[in-house]
Amino acid sequence: MNCTKRRELTRGADHWFENGNDAMNHRNWDYALECFEQAIRIEPNELEYRKQKHRSSRRRLGSSRQISSVGKVKLGAIRSRLLTAQMKNDWLSIDRLAEEGNSVNPWDAEFFALIARAAKHLGNLKIARYAWTSAVKIDDNNSTYYREFGAILQQLGEYEMAKSCFQKIEGIDPSGRVSKELIAAVDIASVIDLGGYTNARSTRDVRIDEPVDIFPDEVSNDDDPVIIEHDPYLELVEAVTIGEEHVRCGRLCSAIESYRQAIESAPTDSAVLHRKEDIELAYLRQQALAAQENAKCNPHAEARSAAALRLRELTDRELEIRTSRVEQDPNNPQHAFQLADLYRRTTKFRPAVPLFETAMKVDELKAEALIGLGECLIHIEKASVGHRHLMTALTMIAVEHKPNAFKLAHYWLARLYEAQQYVQQAVAHYAMITTVDRNFRDV
Repeated sequence: MNCTKRRELTRGADHWFENGNDAMNHRNWDYALECFEQAIRIEPNELEYRKQKHRSSRRRLGSSRQISSVGKVKLGAIRSRLLTAQMKNDWLSIDRLAEEGNSVNPWDAEFFALIARAAKHLGNLKIARYAWTSAVKIDDNNSTYYREFGAILQQLGEYEMAKSCFQKIEGIDPSGRVSKELIAAVDIASVIDLGGYTNARSTRDVRIDEPVDIFPDEVSNDDDPVIIEHDPYLELVEAVTIGEEHVRCGRLCSAIESYRQAIESAPTDSAVLHRKEDIELAYLRQQALAAQENAKCNPHAEARSAAALRLRELTDRELEIRTSRVEQDPNNPQHAFQLADLYRRTTKFRPAVPLFETAMKVDELKAEALIGLGECLIHIEKASVGHRHLMTALTMIAVEHKPNAFKLAHYWLARLYEAQQYVQQAVAHYAMITTVDRNFRDV
């Protein structure tokens, strides 16, 4: 297609998109949907067209998820054609038919899953990412969806999010090994890819700002000894691979030592350093828990003192690591949330507030950040604002997915109502916690 024709088609797609937005403003959902469908046909790789089309589909049907008899007949025909297209691996037709099905039933997770798979095969990972996000919101107990979504996120370099998807699989099937293998694989990928080592033949190819002489002087004397130069890249990959194997087997001390060796091969790589720090924190946490269990069984003061020391070591090291990460990357919501949560747990409520506000910029962290922020605001005597944040958070979380966040939000709402002598409201929130965990704190 020549450039002129391409520009004409793009202008045509923009025209349909503008008409669709105008129709939505006038609540003419049928015409809006038709306009967005036309825009997508002309420019299928434009993500915003699809988002608006899906919003229009939902608003056209309102809050009811009941599909009419005519709609059910249409869906049957669409699914039949989809099966034919899938047998042929005809991804263009799969994408078109899945969008057609979505117009009839915008709450069908499988249509979004098909859009995501088609987008991946057609090379548009942004659309695939968006469609998988929509699919798991509708069907959040489908391990296959999380596996494919995680793979897309890993391909996009969003390693923390990919890891969260694979951890969801672990929650759905705690007995399976698939999620553990995927989590380990994404850890290795994040260390190597974030360091820029994926396509490098050696570390000489990584992050080089100055030209390298690729024609070294030839050795003219055959009697000179041959010097075999060690390759830091191979040493890095080997150290990381061994380190992750130690983690999988629970040998955290050995894993830390492997990552120390990896850091020697890549001393300036933050991904390698962060992974080593995370394993170090896991080890310190393991030691603190073991000391606490020992103190419960041992009445002597020495055991309690040892447990307190281990906990202090963990807290101090975690504070050092979290603070350093935020200082190096102050706009990273994940780092901000982790430091804010540590401040919250150690009763440093005021410095936690702006960090929780930073974390709220990411949808995946927003609910838990709202809960943490709500708790902090209650402690610094801004109870009404804290109450509002906690109530908002409860509309965004499901107990089966985030039971700890669910309990914490209800707990602080109950404490707040109790302090204000609203006994019935306090009892109601405490009762919600007992449906999940009767032994939670002092409930």
